[in-house]
Amino acid sequence: MYRDPCVSVRASLSLKYDSVMGEQKIDHDLYRGTLDIIILTLLSERRDHGYGLIERLRAQSNGQLSISEGAVYPLLHKLESKKLIGSEWVLSSNNRRTKQYFITDTGHKTMESRANQWEQLVGVIRGLRAGGEPTDVSGQCI
Repeated sequence: MYRDPCVSVRASLSLKYDSVMGEQKIDHDLYRGTLDIIILTLLSERRDHGYGLIERLRAQSNGQLSISEGAVYPLLHKLESKKLIGSEWVLSSNNRRTKQYFITDTGHKTMESRANQWEQLVGVIRGLRAGGEPTDVSGQCI
């Protein structure tokens, strides 16, 4: 039976931000398309296993991003089937076999393209909110 990985990702990924009113969750529709970029970015820094990615995401985002094991593994399989990442079995320091994931050349190109598109979208939204021209990430009109 096919299980859509996006369903479990939506249910298990939580993003938070601090505001004057306190901590609020960000609507899942806002971040739904960014998980690929996030995982590819983490793997561009170094190879890792699934649980290591979960821990690094939590640590590097200062706890603002979190993804469950039940969501990360289907996502990794999806990225691997698209040839954006690869994997290999290695022995860990305690002599256990662990599957290490790494980004491919295609994954690097895809990550850069999607990150650039995301930054463009942020600029457009920033410009719309300001009632003026779309801006880049530094706030300069584009």
